[in-house]
Amino acid sequence: MNLSFRGRFDYTKPTASGDRMRNPPQAVGHPTLINSNSPTAPLKRVGYQIVDSPNPYIRRYYVLESFVCQPDRSIYHLHDSHVRTGMSKLQSPDVSGQGFDLRVLCVPRFEREVIMKTLLTVLCLIFCLTPIIAFAQVTADDLSWDFESGSMGSATTASSNNINLTLRLDDQQGDTYGWYYFKINQNAMGQAVTFRILNRDGWMTEEDKPVCSYDGQTWFRASECWLSSDNLYFRHQFQADSVWIAQDFPFTYSDMIALLDTLALSPYFDYEFIGQTVHGRDIPLATISDPGIPEDEKRCVWIISRQHPMETPPTYTLEAMMKNLIGLGEPGGEELLEKLDFKIIPMVNIDGIVEGLSRHNVHGINLNRIWGSDSNYTGEEPEVAAVHNAIDDWIYGGHRIDFFSDMHAAPDPYDFGFRLSQSYSYPAYYQDLTTYLKHLQINDPYQNWQRWRDLDENYALGVVGEALFDQHGLVSTSSEHSWVMRYNGAYNTIESLLSEGRMYEDSFDDYLFPIEFTDELGNDIEWIFENNIYVTATDFDENENSGVVESVTVVIQTEDNGDIEQLTLTETWQSSGIFRNLQGLPPEFAEVVPNNGILEVANDERVFATYVDDDFPLDSSWTFVYAVHSDNVGPEDVPIKNRLNLSNHPDPFNNVTAIGFTIPYPAEVKLTIFDIAGRNVFSIGEKYYAAGPQSIKWDASEIPSGIYFCRLRAGSQASVEKMILVK
Repeated sequence: MNLSFRGRFDYTKPTASGDRMRNPPQAVGHPTLINSNSPTAPLKRVGYQIVDSPNPYIRRYYVLESFVCQPDRSIYHLHDSHVRTGMSKLQSPDVSGQGFDLRVLCVPRFEREVIMKTLLTVLCLIFCLTPIIAFAQVTADDLSWDFESGSMGSATTASSNNINLTLRLDDQQGDTYGWYYFKINQNAMGQAVTFRILNRDGWMTEEDKPVCSYDGQTWFRASECWLSSDNLYFRHQFQADSVWIAQDFPFTYSDMIALLDTLALSPYFDYEFIGQTVHGRDIPLATISDPGIPEDEKRCVWIISRQHPMETPPTYTLEAMMKNLIGLGEPGGEELLEKLDFKIIPMVNIDGIVEGLSRHNVHGINLNRIWGSDSNYTGEEPEVAAVHNAIDDWIYGGHRIDFFSDMHAAPDPYDFGFRLSQSYSYPAYYQDLTTYLKHLQINDPYQNWQRWRDLDENYALGVVGEALFDQHGLVSTSSEHSWVMRYNGAYNTIESLLSEGRMYEDSFDDYLFPIEFTDELGNDIEWIFENNIYVTATDFDENENSGVVESVTVVIQTEDNGDIEQLTLTETWQSSGIFRNLQGLPPEFAEVVPNNGILEVANDERVFATYVDDDFPLDSSWTFVYAVHSDNVGPEDVPIKNRLNLSNHPDPFNNVTAIGFTIPYPAEVKLTIFDIAGRNVFSIGEKYYAAGPQSIKWDASEIPSGIYFCRLRAGSQASVEKMILVK
């Protein structure tokens, strides 16, 4: 293929010093013209070399056919071209003293000598490098673990590519645990390296394939792992010189702080430090909440994790959960903030995480064995005392905790967890937690509620769940992610751990809000017109007699006009644990007549359904929808899980953007825009809009560039959209 390019030659008559005409440097990687005119001859001869590769062994040579001289644009043809010398005669008059541009047309040609040179060079390189490749094998000297969360006792070379490892074990009364995380710094490319753990912990089996990464971001399992003479071996042939290797997917303290800083750009996310570790590291507490919804209309979940540093899997689940809740993960997660607040302490034992410990803190203490049952915090390590104090401050400050979850990971080949035993708590408490576990199993394919174990003094004392039950009566569980594989035999991946974020969110929702306004088939609705009212409750522990169909009672109440009606919900089939009223409760937009079997409501009024578990009042819950009266909306328009379709265009935008949304029924709409610090920069107070697609223009000409969040509330629905302003 022909190649056209331009080169600038400035010709001047030779001087005594032998100046020649020259061309300025070309861009790297572009063809370059080099003249070779005699310093004493007029310009009748042009030399050239075309360089289109920085590697001299793969350059292409070209035959120069013609060029165009400026300023007269004369075309000069060349002949008698010699590729090796790069010289061609000009069929032109003397152009001495002229400055001109060359427009060159070249035809590529490979020379036989160039090809031979290239082949010889490759052969020489192979011959010279073979001994280097053969002898540059991995030894213990190539390993290091002096980085955040890195851990190893010692490493010695048994032979090239065979390394003996001694773990730094945490010994808990003979129950040993061994987190390891190290790096091969060099020489791993193409090598099949075998590692032998001489002091495996009591839980390691041939299924414990470590994770490996070439970049510290993307991880894969070692290809082989086996037991022999009570030593654990693993081997892999690596495709890069340096490799990170860990017992499980690392998630460091620095990773967590970077994540929290990113999430804090949302107006629904904030975090603070509640205390320090033994070595003075700050312990973060994240709050995820919609400040626009009153606290007394929501329930609250507290979650803590990483009391044991090596138990990294739930940290990925919490990452996904936190992202989902502010709208940066799976769609729909942010809707939970309409009825739930979250308080999350993602890392408790931060010294242990940073310094590469397994189960203990830097004092050698297992933090989940020293929780006290009062506010004296006697005998608690600084990490536990800080977290315990934050929980007490929240409760004694008049706030609620409806569910507490302590997240762990374990070497078992399946997910499970602990709940307080029936003897430590009481039967209704125990059965109610069974309902939560069944919800978890429905939402999470990795869970089997029957694998969960009882927790009491026979297992251990000083566990957080025991302490908070004794002190505050809290409903709590301790979940255990498998750090190796699931019960179906599939190995964990980061993706599978992240996917559980949504599964836990749905389980909290189903457990804490067991009742929903639905249609007669059980599909959720979000407002009531003149259609009959149905309520569905899911409470598995209310199925007290598997041989009969049972029933429960809910109270329906309007917010403003005070009408109250009772509904009897009947079990949909024997042992289902799902209850719904057989006959719909009719609404009327009329004067109130309490307990007449008709719910009298006002337009755009909230209607509440309240359910009290007669066995376990702590399981009491409520939900609400809006009642809407409009001649333009009929029962067939009742939406199932409606969305507001909030968006803006253009995005990113410069000064002005149109915020579009769709509302399913006439409603009061409130729009608020926050900056990344959570400050309100623009708002439109409640304004009545008709049903259908709507648009609001935002003129941000007086607002600086940045990321902004738009929150729209229409009736009982709300949505958030991120917008980018660029000027």
